[in-house]
Amino acid sequence: MVAKTFTVSHGAIRIKVKLLPTIADVHREHQAVARRCYDGKTVYAFFLPAQRVTRHVGIIVLPLQGRLREYVPHEVTHAVIHSLNGVLSHDDEACCTAIGRITSRIFKHIEQLGVPL
Repeated sequence: MVAKTFTVSHGAIRIKVKLLPTIADVHREHQAVARRCYDGKTVYAFFLPAQRVTRHVGIIVLPLQGRLREYVPHEVTHAVIHSLNGVLSHDDEACCTAIGRITSRIFKHIEQLGVPL
């Protein structure tokens, strides 16, 4: 399978999602585009904020293998918190709702590809 890219959103939060075939592909993509290094550790999935003002808050890159039930909510959380410029613990309902809905939409796209979760 070649890379598949789509957009998910909730309210004003729009996130690009890129699906790559393997974890090794995700790791190579991270090395090519990310500014930080992880001391030789494998990168299984990542969120990269947009570098300029665009319609999207950034991109989440995921493998079509591995622990997607873990990777997707983890990376969505990074994206939503980034989009909201942080979250206060006494006012986190909008953040939690966005994380749940966006995660659900990403899972729906992955399931439509026939990839088991």
